[in-house]
Amino acid sequence: MAISQSQLTKLGERLKKEPLEEADLRMLDEYRRSFGAVSEMLMRVLRDEMGLAPTARSAKSTLAIVDKLRRQSIRLGQIQDIAGCRVIVADMAEQDRVLAEISQRFSGAIVDDKRERPTFAYRALHVIVKHDAYLAEMQIRTQLQHLWASLSEKLADIHGHEIKYGRGPEWPRSALSLLSALVHKHETQELKFFELDRQRALDLRTIADESFNEEWTLYIQDIEENRAILLRYLTEFLSDPQKMNAGKS
Repeated sequence: MAISQSQLTKLGERLKKEPLEEADLRMLDEYRRSFGAVSEMLMRVLRDEMGLAPTARSAKSTLAIVDKLRRQSIRLGQIQDIAGCRVIVADMAEQDRVLAEISQRFSGAIVDDKRERPTFAYRALHVIVKHDAYLAEMQIRTQLQHLWASLSEKLADIHGHEIKYGRGPEWPRSALSLLSALVHKHETQELKFFELDRQRALDLRTIADESFNEEWTLYIQDIEENRAILLRYLTEFLSDPQKMNAGKS
């Protein structure tokens, strides 16, 4: 059964209040399941037409939707991330390239650039598209941004999901904020390097092998070493989050 915009708005208002009615939860579940076609369309475009390797995201759960309605001043029909997909790219230069192509393919796409203005330290590019009256979200993350986001989810499972929204224990939030800033500082420097030598910066190792002057070569090595360090620490913390809490009670 199709849900009209009027029904959707009224349902959202009811879900903001306690107690939750079983009939409303069933109606919400029916609505969230109706996003399957738009998710499949996004996956097809990214995979078959753009040659990317998107990952499908399960539709947002009913309780997650209710939580978002209660945290934000928003109508149910305005929620943009009930369904969508995710793409992981190497770096910010590739992130920008993918964004440019998506913007060409989806007229009216809305870009939410969280790289300079993160949401509780979360950084990525989000692109909202509309298809057959449905809003769906494409997340474009760099490898480092994705590792950070995965670590954030793991810590949220341990310490409570409120740490993703600026609440909860101090130390995991502070640690995530610091790691986010370090990742962004590195990726911003890396992007500036790409802009200085766009044609030759696709492979940093190749540049280093072509006898650039000593100062330039050292700069390349610094970029590579910084990336390797960040990758190592994020991977280790993701494998064992307790390493982040060494020495803390």
